[in-house]
Amino acid sequence: MIMSEPLSSLTLEEQVIRAETIQALKCVDSNLSFASANGDGDRFKTMFPDSKIAEKYSQSETKMKYVIQFGLSPYFQDLLKSDLKGKPFSFKFDETTTSQAKRQYDGYVQYWSDRFDAVTMAYCGSLFVDHCPSEKLVEHFYEFIKKVGLDIKYMLHLGMDGPNVNKKFQRLLLENIENTTFLDIGTCPLHIVHNAFRKGVSSLQFNVDQFSLDIHFFCKLSAGRRADYQKIAEVTDVIAEYALEHSTTRWVTVRRVLVRLIEQYANLKEYFLVFLPTKSSLKASVQGTVRYARIYGR
Repeated sequence: MIMSEPLSSLTLEEQVIRAETIQALKCVDSNLSFASANGDGDRFKTMFPDSKIAEKYSQSETKMKYVIQFGLSPYFQDLLKSDLKGKPFSFKFDETTTSQAKRQYDGYVQYWSDRFDAVTMAYCGSLFVDHCPSEKLVEHFYEFIKKVGLDIKYMLHLGMDGPNVNKKFQRLLLENIENTTFLDIGTCPLHIVHNAFRKGVSSLQFNVDQFSLDIHFFCKLSAGRRADYQKIAEVTDVIAEYALEHSTTRWVTVRRVLVRLIEQYANLKEYFLVFLPTKSSLKASVQGTVRYARIYGR
């Protein structure tokens, strides 16, 4: 593939194709509009007047659509099919009405990926439908199975977003597939699994939500505290990064918040247990506050 080849081994035409492909990938990765490609050729020529690649670069809105739809999309679909081959998977779908008043049906697969060495969620595609009763859901399911090349015998579970129509869909699907059963943990496994995790967290002798909020708000609005915290990195050799804000109404965000706290543990320990107690202004400013007491007490 020319993307991985050194530039010196590519012809000028191949180098231009490589540049256009990279720009198309950027468009997808940053969720840019296809229209953003208009004028790229002239702009690159102005920015890089001595570049032969920029001189030959030519990609507008229409061409970028073509490159993504007929060039990149089939390639990544083949990668997904290869990675999924022979793997147990969970098929998940979601229905929603878009701002254009169209009913959109999105399909996903979740599986263990050898390529990424992790459990991976892959987007399979979308269908735009009108009425979507359970019989239609079965038809849409088989469309995705065919599109992604999934082997139904490896399907472990169905993930859905609603309790009523989806139950009938699962029943109809089981009637159509012989000798097949699915792991049944409810119509929406996301809620079931997350609620189970939350129950486990609540059993700890430690208020994760409160601690996360205390650490975040302690430095959020204080330029002085933030500057002091940055200096702690000189002692610990751990790059200082501020705590992320946790939303208690969307508690699943706590994962990334706690990962940040774990990464910053050396800095937090040095700052709250060593640095702050040596500050003469501590007693007057924060030592008597409930927030500092909660943090220091842990």
